[in-house]
Amino acid sequence: MPRSHASHFVHEHQLVQARYLAYRRRLDRVFVYFLRNTHIHLLADEVMDCDDHLKVRRGRTEEIIRFSNIATADVSTSSGIHRITVRLRQPAKLGGQIEFLPQASLWSNLSGVKRVAAGLAERANQANDGRDQP
Repeated sequence: MPRSHASHFVHEHQLVQARYLAYRRRLDRVFVYFLRNTHIHLLADEVMDCDDHLKVRRGRTEEIIRFSNIATADVSTSSGIHRITVRLRQPAKLGGQIEFLPQASLWSNLSGVKRVAAGLAERANQANDGRDQP
């Protein structure tokens, strides 16, 4: 291969690499933006309703949250993703609030997600009313 062809090939290869790296940096920025705005990494992996408490797992940490420890349950939407946030009266191992996505069948049903949150809040209120009575 003549020298001019070899240097042309090397130059084109470097150009392709530079374009790939620029593309990769943009993709990384989008990914970081997504993580920061959705806080997906802070969501509970599993939340099970066990009648008088919630069983919550994030990673290897599992915790029982009694309804009497729930102050509020709200719905928020970020980047088109609905999530339920349960704020606790007393912080637990997983923090002062538990955030989770509702079951998949409710992902696009905001009113259904709001009903779930309202049901959790109502049960928390009932548990606290019963706790406060002598």
